Amino acid sequence: MTTSSGDRSIKVGVITDMAGPLSFLGITNANVAEMVANDINTIGDLLGRRIDLLLEDSATTDRIAEAKSRKLVEENRVDGVFGGIYSSTRQAIKGPAVTAGRKLYIYPEQYEGQECHPLIFCTGPVPAQQVEPLIPWLMQKTGAKKFCCPSADYIWPHVMNQKLCTRMGSGLDSCLWLFWHGQTTRPDPIS
Repeated sequence: MTTSSGDRSIKVGVITDMAGPLSFLGITNANVAEMVANDINTIGDLLGRRIDLLLEDSATTDRIAEAKSRKLVEENRVDGVFGGIYSSTRQAIKGPAVTAGRKLYIYPEQYEGQECHPLIFCTGPVPAQQVEPLIPWLMQKTGAKKFCCPSADYIWPHVMNQKLCTRMGSGLDSCLWLFWHGQTTRPDPIS
């Protein structure tokens, strides 16, 4: 099938963590992306065009994700980018892909919200859809008066905990930041 776009394929870049601490998720993401692209190309096409999938490994490192995003946009000239697991990785990909490259970017993970751009589509749930209903329900069911939210020290938990604090007021007792590399923890009072 041919359209006015001719035989040009739709180039889709996927940046995911195929190495590093999140490789167990990234390898799955890469396999699913390959399966979907192969299925679309096998049954026909998308808008009269084949999918040309370009996979890049961010190695669970934001600096690498940013470089891979730049490569996909500037060298490979992709039509769109998928990927990122951490919120900080989304921010790293966004600069080269959306801000500089003006490409469609789809971030398929749960995230903290607060992202608004006509070229960015975040498909995962936000705290209002997950944690905000859960914590009050747990407190009501258990009779708890206070709640502590142990969290890793990065963007998503910081924003999520602030939203919980705003919604719950004094019901959220403290926030316990857990560092990734087995370092000490420290409680941070929310109020």
